[in-house]
Amino acid sequence: MPLQIDSLEVFESNKSELQVGKYIKIEDGNHNFAIAIVKNIAGKNDDDSWVFTIDATPIGALIANESGYDFKKGTPVLPVPTEPVYIMDSSTLDNLFSNDGAFNFNIGTLTNNVTVKFNLHGNRFFSKHIGIVGSTGSGKSCAVSRILPNVVGITPDGYTLHCH
Repeated sequence: MPLQIDSLEVFESNKSELQVGKYIKIEDGNHNFAIAIVKNIAGKNDDDSWVFTIDATPIGALIANESGYDFKKGTPVLPVPTEPVYIMDSSTLDNLFSNDGAFNFNIGTLTNNVTVKFNLHGNRFFSKHIGIVGSTGSGKSCAVSRILPNVVGITPDGYTLHCH
C-alpha cells in the first residue's frame, strides 16, 4: 500500500521514526486502524517541491472495543486514502507484540524498538517443527542460546551471553 507525504517539513520532522521496518497505523474512518510495516521510502523533487512515497505492507488491524483496541491479524479494515497516518507509539506496539493471554513466551525485543518485548504463543511455537536459518555469522547460535533458557525455565545467572 503506497502512502504519500507532500511536505518536506513533515517528512523531516518524522524521518527518525519513518524507517524501513518501522510500524505505522492508518485510520479507516470508523475508529479502527490498519497496521502496516514500512518496506521502502522514496523521495522525488519536482519543481522545488518534495514528494515522499512510503511503501508499506499491511499486517493486521486494531479494532476498537469497549476498553481500547484488539489486534487482529490480516486486513479486516480498509484504510481510506484521505485518513491520517500515524507512527506507532510504544504502547500500541506493546499491544501487538507483548504478553497477551496465550502469547506469553518471550523470545526477545523488537529490533527497532528494544523497549517492546516480542512474545509468541508458546504452545503453537513448540508444537511444530522449527528451524533457525541464516547465513554464517547472522546470529543463529545466539538466537538459540537466548531462547533455550526460557524453554527450560532457567535464569541465565552465572554466565554471560556474548551476542551482539
